[in-house]
Amino acid sequence: MLGGIQLICLSMIGEYVGKIFTEVKKHPRFTIQEDDYTKEFLK
Repeated sequence: MLGGIQLICLSMIGEYVGKIFTEVKKHPRFTIQEDDYTKEFLK
């Protein structure tokens, strides 16, 4: 009985961690706050 409850709790934690992992994977590692390039620099 106790083993079944532990297995259910572990699967719930696994689902939670899996959702966090997929959400974090969608985002880029960094973001650019400001673009300082001018048109002359890019030519």
